[in-house]
Amino acid sequence: MSNELALQDLGREKLELIKQTVAKGATDLELELFMHACKRTGLDPLMKQMHAVKRWSAADKREVMSFQTGIDGYRLIADRTEKYAGSDEPVYEIGPDGLPIKATATVIKLVNGVPRNFSASAYWKEYAQKTREGQLTTMWAKMPLHMLGKCAEALALRKAFPAELSGIYTHEEMMQADEETPAQRVLKNKMTAQAKIEELRKELPQAPAQPAQAEAKSADSGYDAEWLSKVMDAEDFLRNSQVGKGKLAAIRAGFNLTGDAYPMFPDAQAEYLSILNQNVNAMQKHA
Repeated sequence: MSNELALQDLGREKLELIKQTVAKGATDLELELFMHACKRTGLDPLMKQMHAVKRWSAADKREVMSFQTGIDGYRLIADRTEKYAGSDEPVYEIGPDGLPIKATATVIKLVNGVPRNFSASAYWKEYAQKTREGQLTTMWAKMPLHMLGKCAEALALRKAFPAELSGIYTHEEMMQADEETPAQRVLKNKMTAQAKIEELRKELPQAPAQPAQAEAKSADSGYDAEWLSKVMDAEDFLRNSQVGKGKLAAIRAGFNLTGDAYPMFPDAQAEYLSILNQNVNAMQKHA
């Protein structure tokens, strides 16, 4: 049965239920991919054995969906292969503060009928989840050994059963991904601000463009013509008033620019143009 037929057989009501509970925010295409993963693993989304979770990806600069299950879901998938022969209790290395440094779990798999051990270690500093204030979250504070042990067992299970478990992670493994770092918050805020600035810039009247001048200067200097044209427009606007001239001088001084020089690197160029536009928009707003 094709994945499309499986979606149709569930019915619109059940699909909507899945989108509102275990696959929040999923598009129709993402839901189709999620249902394919459920079908491949044999986990039932209506029983909440599998979740589709969206998280912000700094690399992709957008929300990316991942598939998650609990450690019991991992064990169930492994058991259905009829090659899973259980696992040993995790072994811990404890630090002077009483918290685990690492946990090592061993999973036993039958390979051609012969038991083989597959071990993996999970390190506290990589998996322990903390709040923004730097405190351990409730579960990690109450059961540190248990939580880290489950992460190690998940790693060992995925090592033993890669075909069945690839692309699927346990909730405990992904808890650390839920913790937004200061750098991620700054990047998200910066992108939001830049998008808003660009939106406002498009809505406000612009100074006459100088494409010929910008293209000529671009050819001589190696700057991108479109970027240079926007910079020159913003600078010309600021030069039209005494206050604007002062702001422009301060901005250029902040970038250590002299004469007709501009920032050479793309990141600095983008930031320079963004700051110019912020000042232009502020002056237009209060004009």
